[in-house]
Amino acid sequence: MVDYVDTSDVRSGALQKTAPLLVFAFTTSMLISALLLFFVQPMFAKMVLPMLGGSPGVWNTAMVFFQAVLLGGYLYAHILTKLFNFRTQIIIHGLVMTASLIFLPIAIPAGWEVPVDGTPVFWLIALFAAALGLPFFALSANAPLMQKWFSYTDHKKASDPYFLYAASNVGSLFSLLSYPVLVEPFLSATNQSSAWAVGFIVLMVCLLSSAVFAYYCRNPEAPEENIETVSELKTVLTVKDRVYWIFCAAIPSAFMLAVTSHMTSNIASTPFLWVLPLAIYLLTFIFAFSSKPVVPTSWLKLLLLPLAVTMLATSRLNFGLDAATDIVITLLGFFVMTQLCHNLLAENRPSTSRLTEFYFFMSLGGVIGGASVALLAPVLFTYTHEFALIIIASSFLMATSNKREGDFWKHTMITLAVLAITTVVISDQFTLGSLLPKAQILLGILVALLIYSLLSNVGSLRSTHITMATWILIASIFAITKSYIFTDRSFFGISRVSAKQTEHGVLHGYYNGNTIHNLQLYTSEGKKYPLSYYLPEGTFGQALDALRAQKSQINVAAIGLGAGALSCHIREGENWKFFEIDPVVRDLARNPSLFTYVNECAPNVPIVMGDARLTLRDEPAAQYDIIMIDAFSSNAIPAHLVTKEAIELYQSRLKENGFIFFHTSNRSLDVTSVVINTAEANGLSTRATYFEADPTIRFHEFATPSKAVMVGSEEALETIFRKNKAWKKVKVSPLVGEWTDDFSHVLGAYLAQSSGK
Repeated sequence: MVDYVDTSDVRSGALQKTAPLLVFAFTTSMLISALLLFFVQPMFAKMVLPMLGGSPGVWNTAMVFFQAVLLGGYLYAHILTKLFNFRTQIIIHGLVMTASLIFLPIAIPAGWEVPVDGTPVFWLIALFAAALGLPFFALSANAPLMQKWFSYTDHKKASDPYFLYAASNVGSLFSLLSYPVLVEPFLSATNQSSAWAVGFIVLMVCLLSSAVFAYYCRNPEAPEENIETVSELKTVLTVKDRVYWIFCAAIPSAFMLAVTSHMTSNIASTPFLWVLPLAIYLLTFIFAFSSKPVVPTSWLKLLLLPLAVTMLATSRLNFGLDAATDIVITLLGFFVMTQLCHNLLAENRPSTSRLTEFYFFMSLGGVIGGASVALLAPVLFTYTHEFALIIIASSFLMATSNKREGDFWKHTMITLAVLAITTVVISDQFTLGSLLPKAQILLGILVALLIYSLLSNVGSLRSTHITMATWILIASIFAITKSYIFTDRSFFGISRVSAKQTEHGVLHGYYNGNTIHNLQLYTSEGKKYPLSYYLPEGTFGQALDALRAQKSQINVAAIGLGAGALSCHIREGENWKFFEIDPVVRDLARNPSLFTYVNECAPNVPIVMGDARLTLRDEPAAQYDIIMIDAFSSNAIPAHLVTKEAIELYQSRLKENGFIFFHTSNRSLDVTSVVINTAEANGLSTRATYFEADPTIRFHEFATPSKAVMVGSEEALETIFRKNKAWKKVKVSPLVGEWTDDFSHVLGAYLAQSSGK
């Protein structure tokens, strides 16, 4: 007779002892995975940035790629856990991780050239896929896979492993916040990539060790391929549940990109500003998926309406806010709306049997939201109307979470119809000519909406109606007070042209973002007379006149075309060439109904399309007497045009004793200190000036104050500015250091400008 020994108590004791180690192993692996996942995003995006002119569109397009691959990773995890047993899952994912090693260390593949015309969006997505597609895909699958694997174990928290998701987001948040502070300032791009490769190998060891550990601690009472409790098997999901997950995830994703674009368009496209909205986005996930939500949903609902109204007003109307105040308001509103969406998402999460499916639909929502802003909105709108639509969508989501009146969905369809009509009217493509001005149509819609809101008495939709009414009112004010005759949008920003009557005649103005760059009087005397920054007496004219006093004929490279005012500084016998990255700007400058500077003053001047850092490399060495950099859009600065490597490139294309002219006017950043510190750190001398037109100058009322810096040898600068004492050596801010392609301290430049130090 054989005696059987019951080993269940022994196993239970062993599992109890190893439980802390199991949690530690999984938490560590998920932290490392999240660190790598969110470290590589700003790292590789910054590698690509100089190839595309420092455009804010680089990060938004990169985020669409990352979200799409994340969706693929979640789908892969879902299929893997549904079709294969635990051991096979470990083997397959181990092979995927191993195959990813082929891509390491991550770098821009050889042979990739930026398209000259058209949008580079799909080219950029293909570049990301070729450089890091498989490693990012493998990392994307880790979060849902490891939570599912943990649910296979006998651990007491196996039935609700969502706490690991919060731990993963902590790692993601730390990675994002540490990158611009601890990584970017101290490690070159090459060293960053090498460190990331080492981290990936460490993760492989931790991940597979955790999986084997979990396999040892698995629940022996249930099948490996789909371990579920009886209560979980009763979980029933509807199409409405899945659509709700998608909606809750899409709004924060779309809002994150809209907020990022808003900030980077007006300051600089840089990792420091990229990571702020993404960090807040992750923080709201951590708060929402904690064991108890950190920020109650009831509080968020109270804050949503006043913040929504404030954000709509400040994003479109000019209240004279400085950059810091604007950013604080924007990020606060973003936090509240995103936290609300993620709270609702967490409150409606399913049991572990649906875990991978939940993450798939959540990721699908992220892709839909991101693609809507980065890919769809630029096609549909010539202005950033998606910003307002996302805010309205947040209010609508809050309405769906409230008690639903009997006619709720009928009133919802009416509200959506009004919103759709309003969007079409506000869109710049809509016009009825002089038959019915846009402002009258919008005010009519506004009155109808308010009457309908009062009569329908659907309280849960009231916040949505108020938010919509605010947007319509602001659009009406804009239609009445702003007379734009042209608006277009490209990968590189929003360009608009205004027309207004003055005592000197019709005046056209070129806006990029929210900053005016060029002016032109549409009169016989004004069509060839450069205004704004480009007055003959201004910084550009002074620099050119000083150089002409030394040389009878000059060769000039001008980076940044704008409306073409600088072309009217060209004199007979001089050789000029413009370098412009945005096809919309080129077409605008050559459109005689908008601006005539180029057509009137230099119709045959060459305009080279593409980023100047790339196209200048194709120019012969020692070609130019002066290179003029005037490529800052809105309040922003393409950082890669003012780095050590950029200045070295400019010098290589200059003749002996040639000069580099930087137009450094900027409301947000101390660009003057950046240029001077970077140039002088590389053995060059500088002279700087500030120009403000006095009443004796012709058309002084159309002049814009400007700052400029000339860079060259000390001897050459002293020679050309001996008689012009307005150009002098200036004291620069100690908050700003030398900028390189691997280091650009935008925060220091902002603090220097705002503090005046």
